[in-house]
Amino acid sequence: MFLALAVSSRWAIEQVAGGSPSWNTGVDYARQLSMAAPSQQNAGRLYRRAGLDLRADLGRLAAEPRVAADPAAVVYLERASCPPEICGSRCSRSTGTGDQISTVAQRQSYGALVRRSGDESLLRQTYVQTAGHCTYTAGEQQVAIDRPRTGYWPDTSPGTLNRLASAADGTAGRYLSYAPPHFNRKHPAGR
Repeated sequence: MFLALAVSSRWAIEQVAGGSPSWNTGVDYARQLSMAAPSQQNAGRLYRRAGLDLRADLGRLAAEPRVAADPAAVVYLERASCPPEICGSRCSRSTGTGDQISTVAQRQSYGALVRRSGDESLLRQTYVQTAGHCTYTAGEQQVAIDRPRTGYWPDTSPGTLNRLASAADGTAGRYLSYAPPHFNRKHPAGR
């Protein structure tokens, strides 16, 4: 299911953007792995457990040809993925801690972009303890939608959001305090 969803989403994004917005030119995968948060560094342990050579595989990966992004597709998605400080409107983002498609690390990167803009007041990021992509309860969805619609930011603490989600659909909310891991990849232009 996950692979089918990821592949179909990827295809749709490329169709809309007019090309591939992804690249791996200039990426040093061994360096990226070494920069990961300690809690995210499982590859070495798993390779050792399987009796495989991670360093050799990283060397093979480094020797492979690289793929460049289509510059027009990158520009299109930068404009279409309008950060709130550019759009001038409030944005509330809820992310599942186990989402493999829109990962918490990617959301952390988005939050960093907003902080650099100087107007953090436009963004609220909340986290829901759930696996999979967009696997929120109806109450959690309602809470996420209500935040920007009201025109002000009430208390967005996990306890408050869980009470509101539970009141909306009778299911216990799963919002939690969460600090996402660092997102290592950089924009090709250094942004």
